[in-house]
Formats: sequence, C-alpha cells, structure tokens
Amino acid sequence: MPIRYMSGTAMCEGSCGLGEAGPLRQWLVGRRASLIDLGEATHLHTAIVQVLLASAAIVSVEPRDLLLREVLAPVLERSRALSLGTRQDLAA
Repeated sequence: MPIRYMSGTAMCEGSCGLGEAGPLRQWLVGRRASLIDLGEATHLHTAIVQVLLASAAIVSVEPRDLLLREVLAPVLERSRALSLGTRQDLAA
C-alpha cells in the first residue's frame, strides 16, 4: 500500500495515486493531530496534494523529491512553524 496508517501517522511511500486520496481524507477527518511522513514518497497525485493543503496535518518527514517540496511548500512551512512553536513552548 502506498499509504500506511499507524496510530497518529500516515506514511506515504512510493507513488501515491488518486485511489489513496479518499482514504487519506477520511483518516484526517475528525483527528485533532495528524502527522504525515513523506520521506519515501516519490509521487503524490494532485488530489492528495489538495487533501494535504486543506488539512491541518503536520508533515513530520519532508519528501526528498525537490518538486514535491516545492508543490507542498505551504504545508511544509506550516509544519515547520508548528514544530518550531512546539519546541519553543517546551523550552520555556
């Protein structure tokens, strides 16, 4: 399976197609905090990109692919800001 769901983390691996967008959206709905691991993703269908852009999910591992990083820039920036804020809260 291109997306594996493990407690609070969805791990995207390889090429994630249109068929995975619906289940990913359903998994994200109603979850307060969700982590997305894109470290092994090589391709994300635009429907998955849209799901990630519309969600409050935090990318815990950024994709290696530079194009994916560029396309997901808003999600990655939000995730970095949230991560930085959490670290600053813990240090205070």
